[in-house]
Amino acid sequence: LAILQHTTGEEEVLVLEMGMTAPGQLTRLVQIAPPEVAVITTVALVHACYFQSLEEIAWAKAEILSHSHTCLGIVHRDVAHFDEICRVGHCRKLSFSAEHREADYTADVVGSTFRVQARLEKHSYDLGMLPVPGEHNRHNALAAVAVARHFNVGWEQIKEALPSLVLPERRLQFVSLQGILFVNDAYNAAELSVKAAFQTMPSPERAGRKIAVFGSMLELGKFSEESHKRIGEFALDYVERLYCLGEECSSTCRVWEEAGRPSLLFNDRMALVAALKMDLRPDDVVLLKGSRAKELWRVLEEF
Repeated sequence: LAILQHTTGEEEVLVLEMGMTAPGQLTRLVQIAPPEVAVITTVALVHACYFQSLEEIAWAKAEILSHSHTCLGIVHRDVAHFDEICRVGHCRKLSFSAEHREADYTADVVGSTFRVQARLEKHSYDLGMLPVPGEHNRHNALAAVAVARHFNVGWEQIKEALPSLVLPERRLQFVSLQGILFVNDAYNAAELSVKAAFQTMPSPERAGRKIAVFGSMLELGKFSEESHKRIGEFALDYVERLYCLGEECSSTCRVWEEAGRPSLLFNDRMALVAALKMDLRPDDVVLLKGSRAKELWRVLEEF
């Protein structure tokens, strides 16, 4: 349970980030800190080791809407079991989506402008350029806009605030070392966030290569092997070489072996760094992405 205190105008808002790894945990958290507004950004295989299906995860996420003091639920329109989630609790529900045109809040990028369509207000608003990369960050920004509008934050205030957005440490941080561009996104990893990181990698200059250093995605339980396999399949279209850390990545490397593509599997980070030092060259773009326990951000220190 992470808490951020924020002042907007004359109001003081407490923003609480609630997480869960098992059914019932969000029910207990909302009893401790009942939210006025609850937001569900995604339903995915994250911390999934105590669940048997995506449906179970959806029901556990929906617990955040269950408290009688909650007056508004904001739910990603494209999540699995959206209709069932919206039936939980007695609060009003609004939706957001970058793609689903029936959502209450939708968004497009027109040129470099982040344009939000507010269906209930029957108007679209150009909010300027988002200073953070990645479609997934536009998704999160859209959810934040929906929350801000509930608290009567004006569109001009939102537009003025957007340029000051910064990502947390180890979230898509660009670090240049010895002419090599490292994309440090090693804060944590799940299938959706790994795919988003691949899609956000910038193109290398001149003869540089795209290379991924991928660490195991942990706490996936019975979903682990297939999730790591899908990452291998996805990565084939985005990077030229793949370095993996952790035995869970064996199915990832197996996909690359079958495709005749170069991949290496390590169980020791220092051995992986030694191999990187032999291989990397100026103009390469290198993604660092894995579960926090793999500490892939230390590659920058050890390199």
